[in-house]
Amino acid sequence: YMKRLTRSTFFYLFVLILLPGRPAHADGLLTMEQAIRLAIQNNLNSKLAKAATEEARGRALQAASGLLPRIIGSVQQSRVFKVNLQSQGFPANNPIFNPLIGPFNSFDARLQLVQRLLDLNAFWTMKAGRAGRRIAALQEGLAREQVAAAAALAYLEAQRAQRAVSAAQADLTLSDSLLKLARDQHRAGVSTRIDVARAETARTQENLRLIRAQVTVTQTDLRLKRVLGLPLEKPVALPDLPRSDLTGLPSVDQALGQAIH
Repeated sequence: YMKRLTRSTFFYLFVLILLPGRPAHADGLLTMEQAIRLAIQNNLNSKLAKAATEEARGRALQAASGLLPRIIGSVQQSRVFKVNLQSQGFPANNPIFNPLIGPFNSFDARLQLVQRLLDLNAFWTMKAGRAGRRIAALQEGLAREQVAAAAALAYLEAQRAQRAVSAAQADLTLSDSLLKLARDQHRAGVSTRIDVARAETARTQENLRLIRAQVTVTQTDLRLKRVLGLPLEKPVALPDLPRSDLTGLPSVDQALGQAIH
């Protein structure tokens, strides 16, 4: 568990460093930090893991109770009609009181303090309860990291799908311009009809690519909402992917040299 937990923790920290979140509710956009917090708070797996930890904590306390001192109390009340004092050991010829007394009420209240000095079974039961509590805590941490990783991946997929729609829209706009240029050239007599057909085909392909990208946006948006535990009909606005700064990177030859050595 610890090895898997460490790997997921490194991935989570890497994502947060790569894409730093904006301040909460700064511009109405859902940042990655907010998405991860919502996923840990609302996801069913993290809730089940937290409930299992609370259950293990209760079992550990119950197991430790076998080594603690216990107080046992009892209360009893009864109605006594006749008692022969001679049968209780009093002298038979007593001029002070009658040997037969009653009726009267009898009330008996007792408290007992019980402490086990040596109970190996209770001791090992307590040790097992503590170990189960630690295991449940590690499993809860693992579940939280898995949910955080799933939320980060779903968030990145949704952002990538949005960027793909923007790229497909730009390509479609370029295809429209090229199609208009091909038709103008055909009317001017400087190109053939086949050039127009090629431009129309390219425009149709770019339009199909845009439709597929829009479908992918819808799918990734639904997947992100399921991971975060948000209503499916609630709109979610994501910021654009940050542009990578390529300055300062090694050249191809330098990168090959570093990889060889």
